[in-house]
Amino acid sequence: MESKAEQAYSDIDRARVQSNWAALPDLIRRYKKYHPDEKVLPTTVLVEQELVQMLHGHKDQFAYHVAVPSSPKATIAHIHIDLSAPSHLFVDDGDHLPHYPPLTASQTQNMLTRLQDIIFKQFDAEHLETPDDWQAQLSKIVVARIYFESGRYKKALEALERLALRFEDVNWGYGLVLLIQARVIKGISLEMENRIPEALDAYDAAWEVMDNHFNEKNDHTAYWMEEALHRAILLRVYQNAPVKQTLKSLRCYHALAARHWAPAWQARRRWNIYCLYTQYLIKTHQDDTYVAMSYAAPPNESTVSFTPSNSGPASYQAHGSIVDELVDVLSHFRQLYHAMEPSLSRQLANASLLDLAHLIFLSHDVIGWGDLSNLRRVQQFLYRAKAKTFNSASITRLLFFTLVRLGEFDEAKHAFRSYMETVGLPDSDVPLDDAFDVADKVALIQRKLKIHASVGKDEKAAAIDENEATILEVLHAAVLMYARDFMDGHVATQLADIALELAREATDATIPSSLLATCYRIRGTAYGVRASQCDAPEQRAEYHGEAVHSLTKSVDLDNASAIGFYELAVQQAQMRDVVHALHNVSQALQRQPSHLPSWHLLALLSSCKQIHQYPKALQALEAGLKQVDLSSFQATMIGSMAMTSWRQDEPNFSRHVDLAEAYLSVRMTQIEMLEMLEGAEAVLASYTDLFATYGKLSQQLGLVYGELANAPGIDQGSKSSNASFIVDNLSIPPSSASTTPTRRLSVSSRSHQHLHPASAANMSQNGSVASTIVTAKPSHSEEIVSQRMAASERHQTPVYAASLPSTTKSKEKKKRGLIDMRLGRRIHSVSNADKHNASAQQLNATRTASQHDAASTDTSSKRVLDTKVSLASMVAPSFSSLTTLGRRNSEVSTTWSTLQPVQKENAFVRHQRERWDALMVKIWVTCTSSFIKAGRLDQAVHAIMEAEEIGLTDANVWHQLGVLCWHAYKLARDHATSSDNGATDDENPDALYDTAMDAFKKALAIDPDHIATHIDMATAFIEHTSAPQWELAEAMLERTTKSLGWDQQHAWYLLGRVYQQQNDMQRAKDCYMYALELSETSPIRSFALLPRFT
Repeated sequence: MESKAEQAYSDIDRARVQSNWAALPDLIRRYKKYHPDEKVLPTTVLVEQELVQMLHGHKDQFAYHVAVPSSPKATIAHIHIDLSAPSHLFVDDGDHLPHYPPLTASQTQNMLTRLQDIIFKQFDAEHLETPDDWQAQLSKIVVARIYFESGRYKKALEALERLALRFEDVNWGYGLVLLIQARVIKGISLEMENRIPEALDAYDAAWEVMDNHFNEKNDHTAYWMEEALHRAILLRVYQNAPVKQTLKSLRCYHALAARHWAPAWQARRRWNIYCLYTQYLIKTHQDDTYVAMSYAAPPNESTVSFTPSNSGPASYQAHGSIVDELVDVLSHFRQLYHAMEPSLSRQLANASLLDLAHLIFLSHDVIGWGDLSNLRRVQQFLYRAKAKTFNSASITRLLFFTLVRLGEFDEAKHAFRSYMETVGLPDSDVPLDDAFDVADKVALIQRKLKIHASVGKDEKAAAIDENEATILEVLHAAVLMYARDFMDGHVATQLADIALELAREATDATIPSSLLATCYRIRGTAYGVRASQCDAPEQRAEYHGEAVHSLTKSVDLDNASAIGFYELAVQQAQMRDVVHALHNVSQALQRQPSHLPSWHLLALLSSCKQIHQYPKALQALEAGLKQVDLSSFQATMIGSMAMTSWRQDEPNFSRHVDLAEAYLSVRMTQIEMLEMLEGAEAVLASYTDLFATYGKLSQQLGLVYGELANAPGIDQGSKSSNASFIVDNLSIPPSSASTTPTRRLSVSSRSHQHLHPASAANMSQNGSVASTIVTAKPSHSEEIVSQRMAASERHQTPVYAASLPSTTKSKEKKKRGLIDMRLGRRIHSVSNADKHNASAQQLNATRTASQHDAASTDTSSKRVLDTKVSLASMVAPSFSSLTTLGRRNSEVSTTWSTLQPVQKENAFVRHQRERWDALMVKIWVTCTSSFIKAGRLDQAVHAIMEAEEIGLTDANVWHQLGVLCWHAYKLARDHATSSDNGATDDENPDALYDTAMDAFKKALAIDPDHIATHIDMATAFIEHTSAPQWELAEAMLERTTKSLGWDQQHAWYLLGRVYQQQNDMQRAKDCYMYALELSETSPIRSFALLPRFT
């Protein structure tokens, strides 16, 4: 327990720390009562009290303003950060900052004399023993301050020489304040003497003390540390000090501002420092000189050192990258604005708000946006800013960009309309057919810009700070949004026309040719998209012409643009100008060898008969696949970056999904090419790798189970699905006697020679891929097939048996079974008959085996699969299954039902999920096609079942089922014709034909413009033996060839057959010739699968 004497000293120290100067006279009298022999402390305290009273209201700090960089005229690469000092910041006769002493020598002489008299006798003591001896050392700091505040800097430095301070005197309370004060006074005094390096060392020494006592908070330490760090920052930034030291000063300032200082304290000075901090981060990022923060722990607080510390509190040590540091700084910057806003006039508040918003976007555009949580904070800030600035065009523009990055496209559309209205163009995204000329629209925008430019920089004009370059960027982002995300080529071309005309007519001469080239490229790509959506031949030809013209102009203006050459090559390929497309895609690859879609395009062009270089095509595919590092797709991508962006150099999640989709698409092309060269049987094993890669990418991208976010608490590596089951069982022919179970689970040596293999590390040690594959939508069975069945049992069970529903179910449930029993048995019987079409005895044996399989499904099918929505339900008159979105009403809750997060999805999330699921459907459909070509109809049935599990409302699924049934129909028809015994009811070919036609009709009900269905359905009309329907085929083929199927060679060939049957030989000849011409330029897969706006 403290004695009364000790308590008296503590009370004085506490009052000094808390700036309670009015209470000090009474406390001094009390102190003298218990310390009658001590003279130094009472005199020092009373002199300091008088000094503080004289300083009150006289402190005048130097003022300056840090400007925010102007808006770039083209791209982020053109941003230049000028960190030259503001005018009159440094004094004329030196390199130091000004200091304005508030007092004169005469004003302070009396105080100085009194204090020096009382402590003079202590200076000559050889040993510091008494309390007055030690207190005199601290009083020297007060003397130095008196000299400092009256502008006598040399005297201040002399007073601070040879200080002898005890650790216990300066490790807490007001002694700690005096120690920091001494070092700051020393630093400013050295600075005034133009001894800048020594001054900076003194400022660093002051921070070291603060660093070691970071939890000490009071007004004195706040004032002196703010002054020290403020001056250190300005000196180091404007005099090009080493980056490490400059960043340390900035980080120390931020640490104190975030944890110690009141929100509005020194707001204007802090505003300038944060402007400088943000711009300095931009500059270090551009110069590649950024020094990341260390994670060192604070030093031991038991010592005091005069050397700069390299450690600090966790508040400013917790950043691992420049993006994290920028996010933290700007978050505090926004809080600072809200704190100082009430004290600002409306005009100054609006101007400061616009400067802050502009600096936020400028810095993030250069450095990066960080995670989605930061984008959402910026979004909320902009919503409040929009209300305060009365719908400022600049704020609306930035809000539109933020919404696009978040994937909030519905809100982004409204923000875009609002922005365009503000800059003079209402109804900008309303599709109009030449109702308003493009030049007139551009004239409206230019008129609005001129009006606001003539108003001047007053309060009203503060809401409009736009130019042609900013409007062009908005238009470019809108074009991509409408063309790529809304699939609206009409509006996209309309906006692209406005952007190009505005760039041509721009009065700002600083807009570079690269921006004009970008306008041409975006316009050309938009017209290419619109041409692919147009079903009018004349207009489509016009759009194709506009696309090629604009893209050609783009590469002429910017010959270094790989994307420009790629887009031109894709456009020429879609127009079947194969030779020029091949030249331009080669140019694109010379400029950007890592662009996977360019390699894919090169391979497709090489597969055309006109080029006919399959080895070159395979080499191109292999080279493209080598450009992709699968390990670069990390699960942390979800939420760690913007969802999408219109800028090519800005990381975003959509770009990673694009690359993953392109990678899988290249793999599928590779399989189809090998299938053509070596046969379908040779490539079946390759689907194992393909499914494994899809599952790996699903996990790495966070697209597991079709969702964009991983369900919490789920071990994704432990889950599997029917995808792994079918991969394990369908890849290798079960009839191959020489193939061991382990061999069946691996990829053949041929596929390893031609296909880009999945990493061996991703395969389980026992050879099974079942545990590594995760599909987008697993089969909704009562339990997971691969977990329920032993590996040996899975290999021995016929795959088609898994599709057979329990015969104990009711008749209605049989109708709604996954594949109708009779349909599955018919296809199986036809498949076996095709393989063993030798004798009636073999046929009867096959039927017997089929009946045995059907009987055995009373128990085994229920054990393997028990789902209740049917592909065969298409035979029912109702199409109600289309409205169910393919999801099951299972009697037993499935394992997967708990994995679907319940949350509202925005447009982007839905699109990405559906897009990834559709890719899985496409893989299953391709797998089904390979099984059909290999004559494995029972495996094809199971594969199409898996496709239906994910994409019940996907037209490709129903089309492929129709193809499967049509193929089975032809086999059954041929078998029935050649068989002595004829066909039984279960093998009635007409029943298969009807099922095929119903499947085609359902595909067209989902997508009336599904070209492949049109062609295959017309084929079925023509080749149906009992009753060919030439008129229906003619109507369907004429519609197809005049609309989106204008480039389908088989459609023209079939139409020629129709005209030939009608004895219209001239038209038949024209169709045949055009089909022949198209066949020369038709790739192995459609050019339409290549991405646009990459």
